[in-house]
Amino acid sequence: MVDRELIADRLQRLRSYREALRKWEHCDKKSLDDLVFRSAVERLLQLSAQVMIDLGAHIVAARGLGSPDLLRLEVFAR
Repeated sequence: MVDRELIADRLQRLRSYREALRKWEHCDKKSLDDLVFRSAVERLLQLSAQVMIDLGAHIVAARGLGSPDLLRLEVFAR
């Protein structure tokens, strides 16, 4: 069974990461040369990707489509 509360929570996290990233979408190359700034952007992208993987895995499991192999990202193929 799909846990709607879990999905709503993860989607809210994804929205908050997207909002943070949008603040920097027009940054210049000099900003990206800053290690701390670039690391923060990379971390937000990593967290966003993980939320999407988690959501996909939850939906695949809830629908009884098998156990996705997260290392090969089969969750997106289903």
